[in-house]
Amino acid sequence: ATQVEIRRTKYGVPHILAENLRAAAFALAWVQVEDHGTSIITSMHAVRGRTALHDGPRRIDADARARLRHARAAATFDSLHADTRDIYAGFAEGLNHWIRVHRAAMPAFIQPDFTGTDILARDIVWPTEAALNALRQRPATSDPDTAAPPADYEGTAYDDVGSNAWALAPSRTTSGRAILLRNPHLAWTAGYYEAHIRVPGRLDFYGDFRIGGPFTVIGGFNPYLGFSTTNNASRSHEYYAFALAPARPDHFMLDGAPVPLQSDTIVVEYLEGGRTATAMREFWRTEFGPVAHR
Repeated sequence: ATQVEIRRTKYGVPHILAENLRAAAFALAWVQVEDHGTSIITSMHAVRGRTALHDGPRRIDADARARLRHARAAATFDSLHADTRDIYAGFAEGLNHWIRVHRAAMPAFIQPDFTGTDILARDIVWPTEAALNALRQRPATSDPDTAAPPADYEGTAYDDVGSNAWALAPSRTTSGRAILLRNPHLAWTAGYYEAHIRVPGRLDFYGDFRIGGPFTVIGGFNPYLGFSTTNNASRSHEYYAFALAPARPDHFMLDGAPVPLQSDTIVVEYLEGGRTATAMREFWRTEFGPVAHR
């Protein structure tokens, strides 16, 4: 907190001046919670797969999947660039500092013990349950060449949805400088967070962040470049089909040889009738990703 200064414009936009990246992310977490409430903190609690301890059995499946993502984050956190780790760790400490300062206003189960791994786990994504269920509901077929594609292959409902961005070359502007204009076509409630972050000699960025995290920048600018994205209907996952190995339970064929499927057993604690119990969920996977259907 002593390494960062936050100033706001009369419209409330935060301008963060920090001595280092960790302090900058610390401040970004603070202002986001200040502006959008403690739901940011409770949603981070869900990322760790702990909500069933307070919301009951209906959250068991969601908690189990969250713990899988968290395990992936824990296994890969140290492989991230040092700057990236600093930003994740600083954002976590910003949440922790808010909890300590506003202890009386926070639920008792929320503790100031978030880590950079927790924040990274929020950014770990794989096919949603909706996408997996779309695949599972396809008619069974023995011929993969004639199988209908999953429902989310179509994308026709999104063909006309998107944003606009225009780049004007210096030869086309009266100032003689390039101009970038973007129109995201989204509401103020779409989850953007406007802020200016400056770490002298390291970073000077003004633009959009996603509420609840230090990354997922949508667009903005620094002293030299402008950045813009547009919406699209691309899929971040792909499906692969493999033959099961004959007479080898829980094996599939790869390049003519049987390969074992791998399983993860997740134990989730949950609250029911005022007492704590546990439930187990099993997930199957391969080196290519989670098993969607067998």
